[in-house]
Amino acid sequence: MFTQSILDYLGCPTCGGAPLSLEASREQAGTIMEGSLRCTATHRFPIHSGVPILIDQSTMIGDEWKLWQEHLNGFQKRRERREREKIQITSKLGRASIQQHHFSTFTGIQAGRLLDVGCGPGKFRYCFDQHRVEYVGLDPIVLPDTDDFPFIAGLAEYLPFKTASFTDVTVLAALDHFKDKPAFFSEVRRVLVPGGRFHLLQSIHEANGLKGTLKYLAHETKDYIESRLGEANPEGVPPHMTEFGGNDLAALLRQFFTLDKEQRYEARLLAPTRMFISMRAA
Repeated sequence: MFTQSILDYLGCPTCGGAPLSLEASREQAGTIMEGSLRCTATHRFPIHSGVPILIDQSTMIGDEWKLWQEHLNGFQKRRERREREKIQITSKLGRASIQQHHFSTFTGIQAGRLLDVGCGPGKFRYCFDQHRVEYVGLDPIVLPDTDDFPFIAGLAEYLPFKTASFTDVTVLAALDHFKDKPAFFSEVRRVLVPGGRFHLLQSIHEANGLKGTLKYLAHETKDYIESRLGEANPEGVPPHMTEFGGNDLAALLRQFFTLDKEQRYEARLLAPTRMFISMRAA
């Protein structure tokens, strides 16, 4: 859902957040349905079906971006299949909604403007008081359920927002799908207000000891079941761009942020361990 008020903080992803102006558009019940956005450097971005597509294809050049695009295509099929088929056994193993509520409590977010990067259908917004927390979702994949909240199609490495636009930025179980983590972290620092916070929920995989090995095997089994049930799925479950261990993840984050607090969350005995981390710009 794209309205005039969102223009206040949208910025050109190519020019580091330069202001965007709205060109000829078609509105419906207060939502800008079709049109385009232009920055002062004449970069133009389309608006389709109420979604601003703030992705500059000219920045996605090279073999690494080609590999990421292939990964994204496979992941999009998986997301769409999940929404369409609702495979019960893998839904139960995921326990996403319970996990999100625990994470929202951990962040301590009570008010402000929140950017959820890699938001999917934006279900994390239900964890907050909509009158106190302005939720904004960003994802390169546009799902059908993104038409009733502020949603922008964009890349994590080129956040399409003005500098100092958000009090909080969150990423829920999506960092392992980003191509360039350092570029994303630098963008997070740019779009946060002074004193703003970055909150991360991320699965970690550590095959240490019997428990770690069993968790790893359970994770692989879940992916195998999902790839075999429901409609034919010849592409299988797409692998993550990165697999994180807890110590490696914390070390990477400390290069860009000061860690305020962290917590390990066990959704189920054999589910992958999740790390909850809140941090500020270093």
